[in-house]
Amino acid sequence: MRGRVVTAPLRFGSRTPAADRALVVASVGASEPLEEWDAAVDAGADLVEVSGDGRLVPIVAQARQRHPDLVIGVRTGLARVAGPACAVGADLLGVGADPELAEVAAEHGVGVACPADRAERMVELGVPKEGILVDAEGAGHGLELLRRRDELVTTGWPVLMTLSGGELTGEGALAAVALAAADGVKAFRAHGAGEVAAVRRTVDMVASILGTRPPARCVRGLA
Repeated sequence: MRGRVVTAPLRFGSRTPAADRALVVASVGASEPLEEWDAAVDAGADLVEVSGDGRLVPIVAQARQRHPDLVIGVRTGLARVAGPACAVGADLLGVGADPELAEVAAEHGVGVACPADRAERMVELGVPKEGILVDAEGAGHGLELLRRRDELVTTGWPVLMTLSGGELTGEGALAAVALAAADGVKAFRAHGAGEVAAVRRTVDMVASILGTRPPARCVRGLA
């Protein structure tokens, strides 16, 4: 039987997400209305990740006002955008292998999402160790990525995966999420409120089966 790797609790800036189950990361674009953020939060997202450059800073500022406790992630290739985004409320930067973006994260005391082979370097650059999330996006997609889950999880760093898309859709994607969550993958990226809700139900169910959180409800069958 495969051993489950348990990572340390995460902390992004001043915000600590749930530690008793895998996290759900809702992905939105900077051009999407804030109602998309509202729908994702209502569906159970732990973190909303916004991608873009031009409108990114004002949208982060507005989202922070609407959702004071939400973990907000930012994906931009520009340090001149990432810094102001952190200043108005971003808690997590997608930095890839860019040391300039990592330095911005360290300066603001926020977390980073980076490739597995850059995690130690992030610590050296001053990023808080508890704020490092390994983004497996560059390690493959769909079934290929699912089959590499052991390799990624056993690094000891918390792993973020995107499992939907390609050959994994609908129930197949949710089955993949369940397998990966049971084996210790820490977070899953989802698109749209419907997918967020489905992934949240799945990771909650897995956590209840593993005994890390109480079940949503108890049903006893009587003979």
